Parts: sequence; structure tokens; C-alpha cells
Amino acid sequence: MAAPRDADVTVCVPAYKSAAMVGETLSALQAQTYDRLRIVVSVDASPDDTLEVCRSFTADPRIEVIGQPQRLGWIGNTNAVLAQVQTELFFICPHDDLPSPTYVERLRRTLLQRPEAIGAYCDVQAIDGDQIGAVTGLDAGPVERILALCEEKHGGVAWRSLNRSVVLQQGLRMLDNPYQGYNAHRTWLLELLGMGPMIRVGSPLYRRRVRFDQDSVIQSWKAWPDHVRSAAAVEHTAQCLGILAGMRLREEDRLTLQTACILKMLDLLPRSDRQSATPLATLLDLFARLTARLTSDAPAPAEQTLDPAAISRICLDWGRGSLKAGQPAVAAGLFAEAAVLDPARAGEAGKHLRSSLKRARREAAAGAPPD
Repeated sequence: MAAPRDADVTVCVPAYKSAAMVGETLSALQAQTYDRLRIVVSVDASPDDTLEVCRSFTADPRIEVIGQPQRLGWIGNTNAVLAQVQTELFFICPHDDLPSPTYVERLRRTLLQRPEAIGAYCDVQAIDGDQIGAVTGLDAGPVERILALCEEKHGGVAWRSLNRSVVLQQGLRMLDNPYQGYNAHRTWLLELLGMGPMIRVGSPLYRRRVRFDQDSVIQSWKAWPDHVRSAAAVEHTAQCLGILAGMRLREEDRLTLQTACILKMLDLLPRSDRQSATPLATLLDLFARLTARLTSDAPAPAEQTLDPAAISRICLDWGRGSLKAGQPAVAAGLFAEAAVLDPARAGEAGKHLRSSLKRARREAAAGAPPD
């Protein structure tokens, strides 16, 4: 067993109300084939025996336990343990996850072989099932890898990555919001991918627990009423747009990524919003709320105001989808809005508008009663 002073990997374990699970997690970390580890556990002020369970492992000199005197929440507690990192590499290990014995060894080897990479991750398997989450495309160029993140449904996979601690020195932390850190793992990855590529090790070297109890953060999000989930999606997207505003990007690339983030927001909306009978009104309402959110903290940087060109581009995309779905009248409204919002797209939007209006008239004529 390596002495703590020889460690070059810090394992950050934020724990809360996990007395029944955290012991198994710490045992899995002790069993790593690469043992130059410093394992730091931060126990948020917990009403159960989590702190006592964690302290029972401190005979292992690699394990340090910090008991937080006041409740920090999962974001604050994660950031508290990230502040303890002093090694070259680190990773976050939630209190109920189980890395396989070779997880650190294989990801560390992969990361050190790729000096341009900022992190390495593996596929993730459910503890109580055969489902395996795999994410690809995060090793591409800056725009392509962020687009891959926006299109990915398994955002938690790459969040469980081994990273270079230089990202923490550059200010990376979990980003909180008024909605219990809603989707903070995605804002973390967005910032991380803005710093460099991430390399996939294509094996399920990590198991995560799929939980359905209300102590699970994700389950608490799912239990919110629709209007709260909608507001959380808007807040999360505003955070993503703010992160993009701070990246060094060509304007056309910024617009592409801004659009992708907004499209991702539409996926996050409750079904009642996604299936609205008036998609144009829903869309414009959401954009109005986003714009208000982005400009609410005066004085707001101009580049954080939502670009009308991004809204125009979304209207075009949604319009094409509505046309394919057999809703030419809805499509016509979206194409008209696209032309108004961005004169540079007026020609393209006008062409689609004329086509959708002709189709709408044909369908109306076909369904009209005979004279």
C-alpha cells in the first residue's frame, strides 16, 4: 500500500445519508489495483450514521474523512472536497458508486498517454442491471465534442472521469443553481470540454447505482411539478449559454453551440410543454424567459444576451420538423418568425414559408366540403 505522500490521484467522495452504501464504495476504492491514492471523503451534515461508517475506514492511511458542521447541499459538498485536491489527477466518486478494481489504473494509463487530453472516462454499467451507458465523440475538436455532449442522453457517464487537476487550478467547480444543482454534471462537462478533449476507455469499468428513493437527487428532480422542471431547464440552459459566452470561439461556432444548447433544453422540458398545441407560443415564451434570465443581473455583458439569430435558427429547425410531421400551418408560423428575427435568413425562411403555405392551402382545399 502506497503512503499518502506518494499519491498522485485524489478520489473525491461527497457523502450524505449513505450509511447503508458508502462502506461498499470505500471498499471498492481500497481494492484499486493502482494504489497511489488519496481518498478524501466529505460527509455533509448527515442525520444518519454516514460519518461513523466513513470514520471506520480511516485505519487505511490513504483515507481522510471531513465532517461538515452545516449542510452544504450536494454541489457545495462536492466543491468542498474538490478544494482538497493537491495531486496531479483526481476524480469524483459519488457515495453509492462502485469503480471496478482496474478503473484508476486503466484510465490513468490512457490519460498519461494522451497529453493533449484533459480527462479520461469509461463506459458505465448499472449495478442492478445489464444496461451500459457509453458516450463517444468527446475526443474531437472543441465544437464537435461539445455538440456530442449536447446530443448525448447519458451525461453522467463522462462526468465519472479521471481528470488533470489543472482544470481545478483554472477555476472549474460544480455550478450551483436555485434548483438543487439541476443538471450541474452537464455544466461541469461543458466547461471541462471547453478546456480540452476527453478520451474514452471502451470498457464498463464503473458501476453506478440506479436509485428510485427520494434521497436520490435525480429522483427529486423528476418528482417536481412541470412548471418547476420547466423553470429548472431554462435556468440550466442559461448557465450553459453563459459558459459558452466565456469561451474563445468563432461567432459562427458560438451560434452553432448556442443553438445546440437550446435544442437540448427542449428535450429537458416536461412532456406537457413539449406536446403543447401551440409550439410557436411555447418556443417564444421560453426564449423570452431565457433572455430575461440572461439579462437579469445588471449590468449584463452584451455577449450573454441571447442572439436573435439563434432563435431564428431554432425556428427554422422546428419548422422543418413540423413540416415533416404534417403540420404545415405550424411550420409556416415558425418560418415567418425566423425571417423576422434574422433578416439574413429571410430568403431561406421565405422559401420554406411559401412551400408550407402552399401545402397548407392544398390540405385545406382537399378537406373542404363541396360547393
